[in-house]
Amino acid sequence: MDWKHIKNISIVVGILLIAALAFVLGISFGVTYEKDSFTDIVIPALSAMGSWVAGVGALGAVFTSLWLAEQILNKTGIFVSRMEKPK
Repeated sequence: MDWKHIKNISIVVGILLIAALAFVLGISFGVTYEKDSFTDIVIPALSAMGSWVAGVGALGAVFTSLWLAEQILNKTGIFVSRMEKPK
């Protein structure tokens, strides 16, 4: 996977996160301001959103590590796992 694909995937994921955040904010302003409705709707939605953000962050870390490994391979021609030149 090259950097262009990773960049495109990151942009799509970012747009989806912004859309989901706008949805959650719309829910929070759309419900009545009673304590029961707030704790029943908004708090669980924000909790689920936090899990998704953490997952996307972990996915971003994986993409970054793969990109860095590809850069090392392209620059040195040495495989990182076996430390030998390709045949």
